[in-house]
Amino acid sequence: MDPGGSATVRLRLRRNTGEVVDEYRFVPVGDLSPWTTVEPQTLRLYPGTTGTVEVPFAPSRTPDAAAGPNAYGLHIIPTEHPEACWSP
Repeated sequence: MDPGGSATVRLRLRRNTGEVVDEYRFVPVGDLSPWTTVEPQTLRLYPGTTGTVEVPFAPSRTPDAAAGPNAYGLHIIPTEHPEACWSP
């Protein structure tokens, strides 16, 4: 995508296999985090359900938007078991 443009990735969270409602918070990480949002920022999954979030990217038209392929990352924090969170 060109600086000043935008693109969106859709991510699907696997099924909540637990027996309680769990809520997941999404935090963009890495070099693209200034231009990354997550909609919705939190997702509540009831037992047996799956969920989807959209991750729009909108790099600025400034020199700090690096050209070429760029990796992105999301820190996904479950409220029911935050110790299960993994971060690079």
